[in-house]
Amino acid sequence: MCEFVEALAKGEGNFYDGWIKNPMSAMISCNDGFRPFSFYIEVIE
Repeated sequence: MCEFVEALAKGEGNFYDGWIKNPMSAMISCNDGFRPFSFYIEVIE
């Protein structure tokens, strides 16, 4: 998750090539098989 947060903080984005409406956001999932959790991270101006 750290890499995505750092990239968004630097102004980089469009990780999913148009799949998400907001190009300055990221959808990240935890890889814990017993307690999966998803994070939606977006830039707020």
